Amino acid sequence: MRAFLLKGKSFWLVLGLLFLLPSIVVYAQNGDEDDEDGDDDEEKTTEVDPEAWKRFRDKVANDIRIEVDRRIKQVLTHQALVKQLDEVYKKNEVLIRKDYERQIAAFVKSEKKKWDDRMIPVTYPNIMGLKEFQKYVTIPPWKFNEDKSIAKPTESKEKIKARLEETLKKEFEKAYPLRPEKELKQEGRQKYPLIELTPENPRPLVKCVLRDGRGTNANVEGRLQRLNAERLQVQTPTGTRMLTRKDLSEETQALFYKDVNEKYVQLYVDEEIRKYEALRDGFITDWTQLILPNALFSSYYVPVTYLWDKLSFKWDEGSVVPSASAKKESKRVNNIRRQSTNLKIWWSRAEDEAKLYNVIFEHAKNIITPFVEKEIYLNAKELYKDDEEFGSIADDFVWRAKDKEWVTKKENSDRDKAEREAEANPNNGPEGPDGIDLGPGPM
Repeated sequence: MRAFLLKGKSFWLVLGLLFLLPSIVVYAQNGDEDDEDGDDDEEKTTEVDPEAWKRFRDKVANDIRIEVDRRIKQVLTHQALVKQLDEVYKKNEVLIRKDYERQIAAFVKSEKKKWDDRMIPVTYPNIMGLKEFQKYVTIPPWKFNEDKSIAKPTESKEKIKARLEETLKKEFEKAYPLRPEKELKQEGRQKYPLIELTPENPRPLVKCVLRDGRGTNANVEGRLQRLNAERLQVQTPTGTRMLTRKDLSEETQALFYKDVNEKYVQLYVDEEIRKYEALRDGFITDWTQLILPNALFSSYYVPVTYLWDKLSFKWDEGSVVPSASAKKESKRVNNIRRQSTNLKIWWSRAEDEAKLYNVIFEHAKNIITPFVEKEIYLNAKELYKDDEEFGSIADDFVWRAKDKEWVTKKENSDRDKAEREAEANPNNGPEGPDGIDLGPGPM
């Protein structure tokens, strides 16, 4: 009976296990699924990259630069700048014209007096009466061509200057031509008359100075009696004097010796030609300094930074408005004219406008960048909430003055917390492995 009961218990134990087995299998499967879900939870709770906010800030900073450029280009266009340049030049056109006419009048008056003093027997040429030069009084307007480009020079600065100088040379020579060499030689022979012994004049009058007037009996006056290659004999009121050639200066020898005489006659001709060329070159140089600036202006050149000494800007309802003030004193205009022959200070209007545009653009960026930074950084959370990469960490920024940089509010809070902890535990050093305190850091 006892054996049967034991066998009966075993039977029911086995039967119970058979009923529980499916439940155990299901529980085990559910447990596996729970483990998998737990792994997902661990992945989902992985910490965010602590440096991600910096990449976010870099993106915002780049967007700020793009926005700054966009806003400036809305109000600062090349067309607007050219229009403003034209207005400035129109305001100064009267000044330029009056200064131009005043300088020319003063110059002509001075030159006429100079010609009168030199007894130049011709009328001073009326250069400004030439049709070619009259057009230089008016400066052409600044404007865009049909292809949206600024009018460009039709010829080089060097060619304009060379053509101007050639015209002035022709006008000078037409009004005051160089005398023929034959005529100049005749004047030279009159200045250095050759004294010769001839049958018609056997005893020509002589008057000269020995040794450049130094010593006794330096002055000689009488009649020439004999002459050879080394000596000459002169009959004076006090007697006969024998003079050696070496006692005579070369210019005095030109009175007695033909080879020296021809030399000095040619020197006279060369000197007269040199004086003429110096007068002509001075005429060309002085007139070029007066006319060339307006000739270059009329050909779409401008002096570097001319009339743009001061640039000012103002911020008006989110827009930068550039303005310029030009110096109206004639002193600067005079200075430009004095340097007019230096072609290096001149460049085309297109170059001038492009350079000026870049200068204004950079000034404008300095003006509006702080405004745009403040606007975008302080509203970054809203502006970037839908950003695919940074939407999950998007946060407004604050300016952290002590670090001199923009940081997210969370980063700012974390830094403040770390600083407070450091102040509360000034002696705590960095922790070693397994959280062991290593004591204060190195001094």
